[in-house]
Amino acid sequence: MAFPSKSLSSKNGLNGFLKRNPLLFGASFLAIIIGASFGMQTFTELGVEKRDNKVTAVTQDEEVKRKLNTARRFDIREEYFRHVSKYPESAWDNIRVPRPDGVAEWGEAQQDSRKPIREL
Repeated sequence: MAFPSKSLSSKNGLNGFLKRNPLLFGASFLAIIIGASFGMQTFTELGVEKRDNKVTAVTQDEEVKRKLNTARRFDIREEYFRHVSKYPESAWDNIRVPRPDGVAEWGEAQQDSRKPIREL
């Protein structure tokens, strides 16, 4: 007894259904992709929240160091112009004072005369 032969291109079953409606295959594929993206979004949020929870409290010593690092350096010229700008020009007289010996005409900073510190 031989097996009955059936053609592979039958119109019955899933293969025939997809041949008649090819958009359903694409729609199911897109549904899987969109569903997976929403699923992966939750995992990503968990990772971000975990990293955010690792924030540590700043001690007072660290806060002082940070303030010292971010503080602006003192510049005498900047302070001069800041204070002079507070008052109108008519409020004070510009009197030239003789400069000490060794100071340049435009007031460049002097070189440090102290001995350099030896580095370890």
